[in-house]
Amino acid sequence: WDGQWEVIDRTLRGLDSVVLLPTGAGKSIAFQLAALLLPGRCIAVDPILSLIDDQIDNLAAVGIDRCIGITSQLTTEERGLALQAFQSGHYLFCYVAPERFQTVPFREALRALTANTPISLIAIDEAHCVSEWGHDFRTAYLNLGRLTRDYCASHGVVPPLVALTGTASKIVLMDVQRELGITAFDAIISPKTFDRPELRYTILTSPSGEKVQRVLGFLERLPTDFGLDRSQFFRPRGRQTYAGLVFCPHVNGPYGVVEQAEHLKEALRTPVGVYSGEPPRNTDAEEWEKEKRRVARDFKRNRIAVLACTKAFGMGIDKPNIRYTVHIALPPSIESFYQEAGRAGRDRRRAECAIVLSNDDPRRSQRLLSPATPLDEVGRVVNETSWDDADDIVRALWFHVRAFRGERAEVEDIARMLDQLGDVQTRRQVNVTWGDPRWLSEGRWRDAGRERAEKALHRLVVLGVVKDYTVDFASQEFGVRIAGATQEEIAAAFGRYAAAYQQRLGEQAEREALALRREAHREYVLAVAERLVRFIYQHIELARRRALNEMLQAAIAGQTGDQLRRRILAYLEQSEWDERLEAVRASAVGGVDRLAPVLDDLVSPNDAAALRAATGRALASYPDVPGLLILRSVSEALSPDADPEEVRQNVEAALGFAFEKFRLDSTEVAAALGQAIARARDKAGAGELLLRSTLDSRHIDRVFVRALIQHVPRDLAGIPAWWLLNKLAERCEALLTTEEG
Repeated sequence: WDGQWEVIDRTLRGLDSVVLLPTGAGKSIAFQLAALLLPGRCIAVDPILSLIDDQIDNLAAVGIDRCIGITSQLTTEERGLALQAFQSGHYLFCYVAPERFQTVPFREALRALTANTPISLIAIDEAHCVSEWGHDFRTAYLNLGRLTRDYCASHGVVPPLVALTGTASKIVLMDVQRELGITAFDAIISPKTFDRPELRYTILTSPSGEKVQRVLGFLERLPTDFGLDRSQFFRPRGRQTYAGLVFCPHVNGPYGVVEQAEHLKEALRTPVGVYSGEPPRNTDAEEWEKEKRRVARDFKRNRIAVLACTKAFGMGIDKPNIRYTVHIALPPSIESFYQEAGRAGRDRRRAECAIVLSNDDPRRSQRLLSPATPLDEVGRVVNETSWDDADDIVRALWFHVRAFRGERAEVEDIARMLDQLGDVQTRRQVNVTWGDPRWLSEGRWRDAGRERAEKALHRLVVLGVVKDYTVDFASQEFGVRIAGATQEEIAAAFGRYAAAYQQRLGEQAEREALALRREAHREYVLAVAERLVRFIYQHIELARRRALNEMLQAAIAGQTGDQLRRRILAYLEQSEWDERLEAVRASAVGGVDRLAPVLDDLVSPNDAAALRAATGRALASYPDVPGLLILRSVSEALSPDADPEEVRQNVEAALGFAFEKFRLDSTEVAAALGQAIARARDKAGAGELLLRSTLDSRHIDRVFVRALIQHVPRDLAGIPAWWLLNKLAERCEALLTTEEG
């Protein structure tokens, strides 16, 4: 397949690679073949146990049985024996979760192995998990590039590192490169196209209360679509099975895997498997690990034809005969949908992929997903909405606001961690426990205390305060290596982190951190950490909400399967606009000075649709750049299926960020919007829509509107002129009222 040889070639030459190839394009076999051709043993990092099991099963099926997954599924005794065999060089392939690199026994086993046997290559699968900007970020991936190179080196030779992912936004891709230290210009291997023509997409709209019936209605029509008898379609039939995945947003509740599996079992009259990362309510965690492993094995071996699952089953599973997928709720991003729907049709035969969308209150959805709406307001609306009145967007945001618990709560956790660490000004090793009651006070789910404590540690690693840490699950302790960083080094680390988003923000972050320098080192660290958390909330939180909005807009616009396909491909693939949009993003004044070259080439509805997709993709990474927001609004206005509310939201956000975050002058912002309005005027009503959206903003004043009049086309200048006259009339009326009083 496209890109496979490039992966093998670079790896055999000892070069690192970032492999960005679509689901089903053979990423795994490329690194596995390279590993077999090289001397030594391969280490593969995978984020979920089902994927590790799947990879080992696939290798065993072709006669390669010297493979091991060193995971939590093994008992303590089994894990000890596996580590002994591993460090002796017995296994050709060793699959581990990223957390395994944080354990002392595994690090010691790597040291023992590399004393006599080289590591052929390091494969990091689902590499988008490396980036905090992505939806699937795992703290254990932090430092993975450094740790793997350190512990897998043999006699000074560092093995090539291969990072693999199906999709990644620009900021995620840049973050993956930075975190893993893969910076060579030609290191990224990407396909000519992400199109999967064998997949047929369908959007089904439904009120939340009728979602189950809509799912069943879609499934009931599949036998006819595939030309098979219904009595056979949903039943296991060996390799002839028409297998299907029904993706659910969570485990419990009306839209969880447990209840949905019951509905499916009753309607389809066939066994339905249940798979989720977390155990269902009132289920023992250890028993659930065994059960979901059995279900995954039975599904892959065609003993079960239908599986209700969460996204925990969505990554990398290689089963060729999945003929359909159904998402019973809106996926969190286009990338997530593409990856999960891409489980189907891996044999290149036709497959059906549906989303059942419940957007019960479009006006509420627009407000919640608007980049101008602060997170506090989103949280208030979500928490005040009853479960019966919620729809896909509210339910998705319910999890979103809990992932971002609040700046104060996260800073308080960092303060707790600093209290446990003690002196962080001196290089030393210290053990801290997450079994402390202070970590459990807010934890109502399994591992909540450890997750909160580890997130606080992660923030300190970002700032260079902590160099490394290990995890001991038996004693519930972190073994923390304090870096002994100076205040200047901490400021520089904060600057580097912010610069990965935008160079200007990195310079600003370092200056702000340096200005905070004070005698008490702990207070300084906490003050910089507070700014780090604020940066994350201002950028990463907004980027994730933007990604959900792009998925919603694609679903709304995808009235036919081909329309949705075009929207997905336009979003995922590189376009002729990308280089110019990068200049907009990199501008020190928010891109308002770089719009003319883009607007000049916007000459047709197809151009508008392509630019809309390209700016949507850019905004999913950089949601607060005014120039990108202006281009998103003008391209929306000029697209054949324009959404006026989307135009208004982006104009409002552009003005808000221009004045409040970038501190731009009214004249330069007015000039930029005037250019956009002049270009939008080429389509009847589009220029006026953009102009009126601007005048409706709460961020403008008379100075701005006077400047705007100089830049809008003459036939539209009367609209802002009337706006000024109305404001003057209001002032006169207020003065008269004051005098009369």
